[in-house]
Amino acid sequence: MATFTETAKKLKAELAETIIEISDGNKIPYVKIDATAAHDAATALYGAGYDSLLYITAKDYPDDGELELVWHYFSYPTNEEFFVKARVPRSGAHVPTISDIYAHAEWQEDEVYEMFGVAFEGHPNPRRLLTPEWLEGHPLLKDYENPDLEKIPNQ
Repeated sequence: MATFTETAKKLKAELAETIIEISDGNKIPYVKIDATAAHDAATALYGAGYDSLLYITAKDYPDDGELELVWHYFSYPTNEEFFVKARVPRSGAHVPTISDIYAHAEWQEDEVYEMFGVAFEGHPNPRRLLTPEWLEGHPLLKDYENPDLEKIPNQ
């Protein structure tokens, strides 16, 4: 079973043009990739023994006009974990699905689409999970406005 350093080197060799940065991180190491390589990275990680995807989420950077997607991978045999990160545009972003590799990613991709608006190409059954069908927009974007919701002032 490979450590993060060995796996990062393997990713760099296999996905050279799409690797943007490799870092030991603050607490959890990470690899930044071009979003188009998400499926290739997941395939390589699964093959390297990262048998679990803990979650997929996104961070909104409205001033930059981007979202940062974060996939959190974990290896139970070695107790190793790390993030794969990718930047995408805030609107109209498309990223390849990884649900054919990590089956439980299907629900997580649905949630990221619903909350942030990132579409996952090849997703087998995209649907809303947490909000009604009639709701417009994506509630976790920082500039999301819904007249039916009452804003709570910052204190």
